[in-house]
Amino acid sequence: MENVQHTICILVDNGSIRAEAALFTRKLARELGAAAGLTVQATSLAHSDRIDLAELEQCSVPLLTPLLEECGRSANLQRILVLPLMLATGGAVYRKTQAAVEAAALAFADTTFLLGDGLLSEDETVPGGMVRILADGVRATVHREQLTRPIVVVVDHGSPERAAAEARNEVGSRMAHELNDTVSGVVVASMERRDGEAYDFNEPLLRAALSELAVAGRTDVVLVRLFLQPGRHSGVDGDIDRICEAVIRDHPDLRLHHPARALPTERLIPLLMARLDRLQRMNAAPAH
Repeated sequence: MENVQHTICILVDNGSIRAEAALFTRKLARELGAAAGLTVQATSLAHSDRIDLAELEQCSVPLLTPLLEECGRSANLQRILVLPLMLATGGAVYRKTQAAVEAAALAFADTTFLLGDGLLSEDETVPGGMVRILADGVRATVHREQLTRPIVVVVDHGSPERAAAEARNEVGSRMAHELNDTVSGVVVASMERRDGEAYDFNEPLLRAALSELAVAGRTDVVLVRLFLQPGRHSGVDGDIDRICEAVIRDHPDLRLHHPARALPTERLIPLLMARLDRLQRMNAAPAH
């Protein structure tokens, strides 16, 4: 990659108050940097500054906006390539990231800031992309647990942006096709939603979806979490775990099976490399 000495990559996640999420992004940044031959800095859009340094090996995770400003002031950097460790390009968190990058581009006109797409966007250089990774996790779970055509529930956080729900629904549709010979169906759900009819696109909620399956007599459900890191939502004893525990208390015959809480970094690297390579090839332009 050209001009690597004048370029830095920033890998940004949405942020969590749990150290395991920040450590996951940091590990991924190290592996991506080694693969790309480029400095890759892990950062968060928010929250990571609340984590105790003792849990982060005494090395803090910077927040995105001050890091962008620091990079913009550096005389040694000409291009800042921002890769979002996020799923939907049109989601609320992505849009906040986009706004931060655009603000930095305006403040530091002599520096080029480029923003990559979310990980659910199609990329012909990585066949199957994120859906293939998720589907492989389901296959491994079915094999490990010796399940016979279970049903799959794909759950995301829930978003005020319709684009995020549409991306989740597309994942569900593509996974149903990918796993046609392995599972009996794929259902999508949200962990939570805002009140009001305007946000009905997040329905069904996870608790309702699982309860409905249990009432219908389904006993084996594979739960796919559309979360890239094991933070306070998807991590151990997180929000999703508590929802699942509540459903099982009401429906003790329901058996939930869980692929890995965090995607393997070695599977994410090709997706990130493809997006990084695309940014490297772009002509100097403001963040899109």
